[in-house]
Amino acid sequence: MKLVSSMNVKEIRNELSKYNKKELENIIIELYKRIPKKKKEEHNIDLLIKDANYKKKEKIREENLSFDELQEEIKYFLKCVDEGLYSEPNNIISKSERSGYRFKVKRYYKKLIEIDCDSPDGEIATKLLIELYKRLSKGSNYLLFANWETFRALGVEQDEYFVLIIKRLLYKDINEDILNICIDILNLPHDPYGAGRDYIYKLYASMLKDEEAKSISIKILNDIIKECKTKLKGLSEYSSERYKLEGTIEYSTICVSSIYFNSGKYDEGINYFNDNYMESSEEVKQYIILRELYNRELYDYWIKVYESKKIKYRDFLVEQYKELKKRCK
Repeated sequence: MKLVSSMNVKEIRNELSKYNKKELENIIIELYKRIPKKKKEEHNIDLLIKDANYKKKEKIREENLSFDELQEEIKYFLKCVDEGLYSEPNNIISKSERSGYRFKVKRYYKKLIEIDCDSPDGEIATKLLIELYKRLSKGSNYLLFANWETFRALGVEQDEYFVLIIKRLLYKDINEDILNICIDILNLPHDPYGAGRDYIYKLYASMLKDEEAKSISIKILNDIIKECKTKLKGLSEYSSERYKLEGTIEYSTICVSSIYFNSGKYDEGINYFNDNYMESSEEVKQYIILRELYNRELYDYWIKVYESKKIKYRDFLVEQYKELKKRCK
């Protein structure tokens, strides 16, 4: 079957000029019938039919929006999200608006990242970006929107958005309050469709350039680990809360070890990992730290850790050990 290529806009205009009003109405109705319901809602086809100039008007309105008006619009959007108005049928947010939430978020994100940190509205813009990030993170695990792939809907990966926020927070004065905010963001729900959770924790560790920032971050993360361990006492082995707390302990431990490694404090990083990482299988625990050391090309430390435990390693680690022993002679 021979495929017919689609017409361009000029060709469509030429073809439509042949028809009278009634014929054009029939064409539009037939086209409307053939558009899937989801697409009608996504592109606001009904609004376009009711007002042919609505898109132009909407664009002009958005371009002329003051920062104060944008701020109020975003705050109202966040309030509606928190009240479940973008995830459940209601009389306030229409179905088409619920399914098209990503267009709003994309516009808000684009507008806010254009505002420089040093500008008068920079601090508020950063706070609003954080609030949007919180909802997208939570929405990737719980039903806050019409779907769970919230960062994909935005068109930005979680780790990319995370780096943007942390850079804005650390651009000027770095203190304990700022680092507490950074780590609160770090501990938000992880997008299962994005980069691995451990990657984001290591990403944060790599962004700390100041020794004081590293030291404060270690203290905050260590306090979180202690608090989580205290909360674990008395919880059922199969409790969902236990699973969540153990995850926080494990990834916070990886983050602290990474901070030590990035500072060249390899023994401190290894010891911290051994003391705090929660894993019932000693062999799996060793595999995780060995993988980290191998990826960092810390082969002498890899051998040292491997030899420190008398356990039965998986075959490929045994072979890796033999190879590294030869290389490091």
